[in-house]
Amino acid sequence: MINPDDVKTPQENEQDGKRAYQAGEFEQAARAFAGAAEGFQVAGDTLKAAEMRNNQSVAFLQADLPEEAKRVVEGTAQIFAQADDPKRQALALGNLAAAMEGMGELRTALVTYTQSAEILQEIGAQEEYAHVMKSISALKLRLKNPLGALASMDEGMEAIGSPNWKQRLVKRLLKIPFNF
Repeated sequence: MINPDDVKTPQENEQDGKRAYQAGEFEQAARAFAGAAEGFQVAGDTLKAAEMRNNQSVAFLQADLPEEAKRVVEGTAQIFAQADDPKRQALALGNLAAAMEGMGELRTALVTYTQSAEILQEIGAQEEYAHVMKSISALKLRLKNPLGALASMDEGMEAIGSPNWKQRLVKRLLKIPFNF
């Protein structure tokens, strides 16, 4: 018999997931986010359910379970696109790309990261754009494309409006190869 005191609301599961994630308990966080996603879906809040699936995906990635991360995040970008929420659509694409990268699907991950970056650039989400461009740069290095990696990193750094001193140094260093 189910004890009513053991049943959690989607919001409680979400908070449990956040706490577990902060504590480094990534698989526990993924389970809590899964419970939150199911609860929000049952309540008819499809967008919040998709957001929880994205959180679950990130937790799985941190737990080094890219297959699970990909499984839970697939389709969420389309949900956000249909709801005309480009920022969360782009973030979902970034999560999907990270899962693909973790699975070794490098070329597909690069295409998906690029889709994410394009949306983020269009909506002016500079910080997120810079983060995705950093991921693209690292991926291009893995794909043996060092000049492409430099160009991507340079693009990402240019998006940062008020860079700190480290970022300014990196921006200057990135200009050196292009001056030759």
